[in-house]
Amino acid sequence: MDASHRVHEVLTSVKIDIEFDAATDNAAVRDHSNFGIVEVTGRDRLDLLHRLSTNDLLAAKPGQAVASVFTTDKGRIVDYVRVLVRDSSLIILTSPGNEEAFVQWIEKFCIMEDIIVTSVTYDYGASSVIGPRSHSIISQVFDVPLRSVGFTEIAGRFGRLVICTNEEFGTSTVDIIVPRDHMNQFREYLLIETEKEGVIQMHDETYEAFRISRGIPKFGCELSESYNPYEAALLHAISFTKGCYIGQEVIARLNTYQKVQRSLIGLILSSVPHRQGQRPIIRHEGNEIGWLTSVSAVPIHGKTTGLGIVKKDLVIQGTMVSIDDTRSIVTARVSNLPMELRAPAYD
Repeated sequence: MDASHRVHEVLTSVKIDIEFDAATDNAAVRDHSNFGIVEVTGRDRLDLLHRLSTNDLLAAKPGQAVASVFTTDKGRIVDYVRVLVRDSSLIILTSPGNEEAFVQWIEKFCIMEDIIVTSVTYDYGASSVIGPRSHSIISQVFDVPLRSVGFTEIAGRFGRLVICTNEEFGTSTVDIIVPRDHMNQFREYLLIETEKEGVIQMHDETYEAFRISRGIPKFGCELSESYNPYEAALLHAISFTKGCYIGQEVIARLNTYQKVQRSLIGLILSSVPHRQGQRPIIRHEGNEIGWLTSVSAVPIHGKTTGLGIVKKDLVIQGTMVSIDDTRSIVTARVSNLPMELRAPAYD
């Protein structure tokens, strides 16, 4: 490796660490136009979705945003969403690329109900501000009070904005949904205005490392029909008093009889494993205990991070495990979530 390439690597690593630290300590902004946006209208909209998902939607009032999971009849994850309740419609924020499949899944249960479910993803763009100061900064930029969990709609030079706030996974986030025609001008404005408060731009590879460090599940990784909501750390999106929904009997039994067998863990890896073929297997003392579900392509403060879903209570903070993906074996240390990555590097 020549000197110029090495210098570039070092500068890139420093930049990634700075972006990560901004989201951890202050705030960072990123383009977030890849999540799905579904609009639901009709008088039976809340009633039907309430009967299909894990959380209590009938109790929600306009302006509230409710995290919920849609599951199969076996209690496995179809998607983890946020439902934004309006006076006459719902906005559902789905996982990236899953909006069309989500719409089709909902429509299977529409028989006589007065409900229309439409993907409007391509009509909008979105930016996210992430970090402990995100709510106060966006409230100041747009001169509008924001609740800690919920959403606000405002009209202005960028059309009608939907500003959605949440505190999931110990992380303060503001997602701002913008009409697609205004998205470029809005992003430029947001970057300029938030820079005054020390906010910097976060790139996708840094966000992926940040997501993993916080234990935020991702569609196709921790969010899939291979896992149930307990295994993906989605307990906060389940109501145990709302009554029946698809998969409710399975999920209730897991809770009542303490039958949850696997849990989500953080991992600090010695290197990035190859990800060819099936999911890399996690082993402890030679025994298979679960799977590696996510791994960061870039290190943060010298640490390569990952997430795994493993047999519950077999491993604790600091336990050493191995990851076998058929092409290589790497070692990893189990870490509580969220992970602390600014301690001395992996050794």
